[in-house]
Amino acid sequence: MKPGDISGYIHEDARLSGTLSFEGIVRIDGKFTGDIDAKGMLIIGENGLVESTIKVDIAVISGLVRGMIEASTKVELIGAGKVYGDIKTKDLLIGEGTVFEGKCEMSESNNDK
Repeated sequence: MKPGDISGYIHEDARLSGTLSFEGIVRIDGKFTGDIDAKGMLIIGENGLVESTIKVDIAVISGLVRGMIEASTKVELIGAGKVYGDIKTKDLLIGEGTVFEGKCEMSESNNDK
């Protein structure tokens, strides 16, 4: 990923609520409350706080998430990432030093049910 690849950014001083939809890559370093339903990658930076139901292709989390995550491809918890909620995905990577409290449902395809 190159810096120019990010199509949207929520700065660490920003506080937003509502519904977030996008295609591409969005990074959140601020606070977002609401629903996220997108095609692409969501990156939650170390200072990011997201209270949401998240539906994306890929989620990379090094901040804090409270809520459900559904990722069609994968979820990565890295650095100081914390997730308090359930995860549904094909692949899950949990790095050293991260926190995950919730249930995880994994399958080869999220369309199995």
